[in-house]
Amino acid sequence: MNLWYWRENGQFEKGSKGSGVKDLQTNLNKAGAKPKLAVDGIFGPITEKAVTVFQKKYGLKADGKAGSYTLASIKFGGKLPEMTVPDFTQKKKHFKEVTDLNRQNVASYEKMQEAIANLAKVASKEVAIASKSIRDNRKLWVEIDGYVDAVIDRQAEFDAELLKNPKNAAKLVKECEKIHKQVISFGSSNISPNVHKALASMDAVEKKLSSTTAFLKSERKAINKRKEE
Repeated sequence: MNLWYWRENGQFEKGSKGSGVKDLQTNLNKAGAKPKLAVDGIFGPITEKAVTVFQKKYGLKADGKAGSYTLASIKFGGKLPEMTVPDFTQKKKHFKEVTDLNRQNVASYEKMQEAIANLAKVASKEVAIASKSIRDNRKLWVEIDGYVDAVIDRQAEFDAELLKNPKNAAKLVKECEKIHKQVISFGSSNISPNVHKALASMDAVEKKLSSTTAFLKSERKAINKRKEE
């Protein structure tokens, strides 16, 4: 006899017969039916009562009919497991969007890394130039110090000669003026260019730092808008 002929409306109920009822009775026995059912393939009052007892025990609609949920629960041996994790259909779409945001963020961080590397490159080059320029001035200031000592010596001699030998004092004035001009010329020709060169290099670093900082802030703002959550 065809099983589905006796399973009306998608369920077994009182009066149903066949191998499907035998499976139901076997599973009810495994689930602890009392009294134990005869596996005869006939859905009678005793089988109906066993189904009802099972349904009451596990919170199913206690109508004595073995529908899909009741059959599955009986086969499982108790209350069917419930999915506790939210439906990931929508989450899959969200994850795809977040993955794209992640790709954009990776690109931003890579560009930021490149910008910082370029800043370091410029800073390394320009600061080295500035440092060398100022170091070069160190020996030049030693030379200036020699000129200064020469003037100091002549000014001291001037004070001593002024009242005793005014002509010699006037000569010392001329010498001091000459040395003074040499100091100014030497500084303008040698020291000032190095100072300006050092300052220009630091201006280049500051300019690069400013543009890099602005770029990093812009990328960081973009990253903050892309929430990977």
